[in-house]
Amino acid sequence: MTNIGHNVRRLMVEGLQCLTALVESRQYLAAIQSLYYMLPFFVKNSDELLTKSEFIIAMNNLIVADMTVLSNISGPVVGAVLHKIAAMIKHQISQACSVTVECATPLLKLWISILLKVLSLQEGKNYNLKKSAKQIYFLLDVIVKISFIDCYTRSDIIDIFYAFGNPLLSSSNVQPTIWTKIFGSNTETFTILKKHIFPEYPCLAWIIIRSETKQKQVQDLWYYVQKEIAEDCDISPLGALKKACNFLKIKQPSLESLPIYRWAEQILDTSISHPILPLLWQNFFYCFFERISILNPEAQKSNGLNYFEADYLKKLKSRAQETAEYYKNCLPSSQASDVGEPENSVIIKKKMYP
Repeated sequence: MTNIGHNVRRLMVEGLQCLTALVESRQYLAAIQSLYYMLPFFVKNSDELLTKSEFIIAMNNLIVADMTVLSNISGPVVGAVLHKIAAMIKHQISQACSVTVECATPLLKLWISILLKVLSLQEGKNYNLKKSAKQIYFLLDVIVKISFIDCYTRSDIIDIFYAFGNPLLSSSNVQPTIWTKIFGSNTETFTILKKHIFPEYPCLAWIIIRSETKQKQVQDLWYYVQKEIAEDCDISPLGALKKACNFLKIKQPSLESLPIYRWAEQILDTSISHPILPLLWQNFFYCFFERISILNPEAQKSNGLNYFEADYLKKLKSRAQETAEYYKNCLPSSQASDVGEPENSVIIKKKMYP
């Protein structure tokens, strides 16, 4: 591809033909190396690249190559090809960051767009999403972890997923988004995760749940559910959801799609030792202790207890105690003994979060 590798116009036609030929002939390593050098040229032409069906098909075939080679293995396959793609993405982003941090964001956005486009293709082609979609999640998780290294890049990635994030609900007033351009208009209950939680990749789950729960439609629904419960303490969460949907004139989603349940389930399914767990708790507590005033602003109260039955609350309490104990044990013994003292707690927080 050297002869045509310095002209974006020729890359768009002849370069993609070469890439497709490499993938079809199972020259996966050569295809991955070609992507390493090709993709940065398309950062400013991403829309045109994403409309090329042959490119998306080639990317899909490359991503699911391990499933083809190791077809006799049951379950989702994360093999050598996928690890090579992940390593290439890491090195590509690292090289972009070595110039300036800002150079990495457009490349990250391009990769996210490609992966979501491939996910859309798999859905349209009736792939076994339990297997192939997890390979997309694996690569998305790699990208998310890269963004955690730098706070500015992380914020940019959250904004990117927010832009792609599909509203939980649909209504006649919803404006077209980048997401609907990629997945079409029939996305009223679509979530990137294909389900409300994802225990295998907690970092990816955190960033997607956060971006999806920030959507205006989701926030409006959450507010009115909270409002119904605050006005009537005897109403069930499902009853409050029905009333809120009737008021907003929207289709009723499942109860588990409410933010407080998504965060709670993700917490229970995430390993205690995973570094993202404190952030999951932070978002859960925001929902649980959120105060809402109805008539008297001074009589604000939180509705968290109304959403859970006693057995479920015991599970959450047990997980919270386990989490606290785990991080207490991670502290040096001199600091752990002073955790209960307010003044020392401030010092510890400063050391843990510089």
